[in-house]
Amino acid sequence: MSTGFNLTPAHIEQALAKIDRDGIPQRRNSKVYDLLIDNKKYPLKIVVDIAHDIAGLPRPQGEGFNSIVSKEFFEANGYTVLTDKKQAHEEFRKSRLAEPGKTCPECGHPFQDGIDAHWRKNHANIMSYEEAWPLIQAGTYHEEKQRREADREADLKDLEAVVKDLDAIDKDPDLSPTEREVKGKARVGQSAYRKQMLELWGGKCAVTGCDLQSMLIASHAKAWAASSSKEKLDPHNGVPLVPTLDRLFDNHLISFHPETGDMLLAREIDTRERRMQLGISTVEKSLRKAPNKQQAAYLRHHFEAFMKKQRDKAVA
Repeated sequence: MSTGFNLTPAHIEQALAKIDRDGIPQRRNSKVYDLLIDNKKYPLKIVVDIAHDIAGLPRPQGEGFNSIVSKEFFEANGYTVLTDKKQAHEEFRKSRLAEPGKTCPECGHPFQDGIDAHWRKNHANIMSYEEAWPLIQAGTYHEEKQRREADREADLKDLEAVVKDLDAIDKDPDLSPTEREVKGKARVGQSAYRKQMLELWGGKCAVTGCDLQSMLIASHAKAWAASSSKEKLDPHNGVPLVPTLDRLFDNHLISFHPETGDMLLAREIDTRERRMQLGISTVEKSLRKAPNKQQAAYLRHHFEAFMKKQRDKAVA
């Protein structure tokens, strides 16, 4: 075993045995990380503390050293570490991104690396903490941050140009409403909107997982005609779909439940024969991931329009 904590396998085994014998100290259950051994969970921070006591070593100080680094140490030595993802993000933020002057440890400690990299909390809108930390360690954080900031500035300029173009299209007296929509969608499809929308879905069709970019269409959940310029350019209003699904979605022949992402089929296509004719008989009947809060709000508009269309046809 490597000795990032100057511990030996014997120290770890004795710590586990002590926990088995005496139980977990009061109010010391794990919030983030657990060590999994023989299908039994042990709070990672407690194992580290007890192992240091057994080894006659001072306990590691600082939340980050006692939690994040503990995880890295055990994983590097072949142990299985379970993560509570909801708590992990906050733990990571507090441990890695200390501000100068607050619990500033000695040089070389993970805290200090983050401070030396001049990380600030507002950089989280450029990249996540989890993305940033390996870059800080590799010494490439600044270069990547500058690249992303340049990309963001270019995207903002692009979106400003798109808004102006959409306004001009909407005011063109020579275009019919249908022509305005076609031209507007084409312009938006050429913009940063498409890139950002695809990033939200991992660059793949939201249903089939197809990653052939030329075959993905940025479908708007809230109808184009009912959307403001801001909503038309909001990537959360987009759902990347392969052409057949895009046409079905656009014509309210399919929809997706805004909370679960389950696919609903209109009565006229909800037969085995029709699904085979459309080539969707083997398609998954749900989005590949549950919609987030912003996506759900837009999908609800589409879902309600779909349900109204079905009700109207039922009474016709």
